[in-house]
Amino acid sequence: MFAPQAQIIAEGSRPREVHMLRSGIVRLSKLLPDGREQIVGLLQPSDFLGCAFSESCKFTATALRETELCSFDKAGFEALLLAHPSLEHAFLKEVLTELDAARDWMVVLGSKSGLERVASFLALVINRADRLGCPHSRKGIRPVYELPLTRVDIGSFLGLSLETVSRQVSKLASEGVIELLDPRRFRILDATRLRELSASGLSEVG
Repeated sequence: MFAPQAQIIAEGSRPREVHMLRSGIVRLSKLLPDGREQIVGLLQPSDFLGCAFSESCKFTATALRETELCSFDKAGFEALLLAHPSLEHAFLKEVLTELDAARDWMVVLGSKSGLERVASFLALVINRADRLGCPHSRKGIRPVYELPLTRVDIGSFLGLSLETVSRQVSKLASEGVIELLDPRRFRILDATRLRELSASGLSEVG
């Protein structure tokens, strides 16, 4: 079990285990040459965490909430994949899905406006929460979603300043696309408009 802000994997380390998230949220980040930290991914329950086929890890993994992992010996995990082709195929499929998602996210970062980037991030949060079967509430009441990152971290993830993130979130609220309950929780009021802004077909990034 890892407490919030606990480091799970350090960039450049050579861990002997790989993991599956049972609960919690994990932030993946890289240290840039100028000392800044760039967030490159978010992991949620059922996601894979580790460096199965490389000597050292290319990222730092940090728990954002209390996080529980199911851990496997790295060598044993590789042997398990070799012994069970169907499992190896499923793992490869997951890796390719993540690669497609990373390519989609490059489009978000490279060609979209600040408003579209923030909308795409909100769509990512919603898609993942819905995939996990939460946070649906009583009939007739819109579900409440919680941002897994602070606005500073969202800016790092999207390549935007804190001020730009805050301004675009406020714009989405003022235009009736979302309802802000507090700085971290929101409801969707206009799902069609949000899909338009986020180009709806984006895959998840993790």
